[in-house]
Amino acid sequence: MSLIEISPLQLALCAVFVAVAGTGSAVLRLGLEKDLAWGTVRTFAQLFLVGYVLKFVFQINNPFLVLLIFAWMVFWAAHAIRGRVGERQVAIFAPTFLSMVASYTIVAVAVTAFIIQVDPWYSPQYFIPLGGMIAGNSMNAITIALERMFTELRRERSRIELTLSLGATYQEGHRRYSARLYSRRDDPLDQRADDGGAGLFAGDDDGADPGRCRPDDLDQIPDHCDADVGGVYGDWFDFCGACGAEVVF
Repeated sequence: MSLIEISPLQLALCAVFVAVAGTGSAVLRLGLEKDLAWGTVRTFAQLFLVGYVLKFVFQINNPFLVLLIFAWMVFWAAHAIRGRVGERQVAIFAPTFLSMVASYTIVAVAVTAFIIQVDPWYSPQYFIPLGGMIAGNSMNAITIALERMFTELRRERSRIELTLSLGATYQEGHRRYSARLYSRRDDPLDQRADDGGAGLFAGDDDGADPGRCRPDDLDQIPDHCDADVGGVYGDWFDFCGACGAEVVF
């Protein structure tokens, strides 16, 4: 397949969409014209320089250099994620970068070696663009996951500190909240708040609290609850792993 050459005129046609966006900003008085103009200049300059860099990169025939360049790309992706999350009290850059490098490298090698079957698998014409797409497509997901995790941990800070004060390890302290976070299970307390607070402070004889499972003893835990009641804080509270309801002992 022959290369498709793009003339300067065809490339300039891309600016039409920027002009449309700038016109809309001016009509609606959004004040984005300068940002759009500066962003367009930066885009053309970066693509111009990247073209020369890629011409050199695509001539590399050393797997270690290719992987080093890929790790450099991931480094800046992790740096951008840290800037988006805005968390300064917890050092998230190093673990984020290391996990990204490990997972992205495995995926990129699997795609080039076994799916596309490039020979050699580290051919920079394929490995670098595919690796860049993998990193770019996951950046938003990682950012959202980190923001959600820190929000959840701060909201449950008092309960986590309680479990830690009772002798739990840090893994045990945040385990149930991390599981609920990754499964996107809503907090039953939030659900009851959305219902107007009904049953939030239920204390009648019937024990009518729709958001909680209240077994009289450990042998009467409902069958659908697979809560782990072991550990030093099991006598206080736990969460049902199936429905997310809080099991109070």
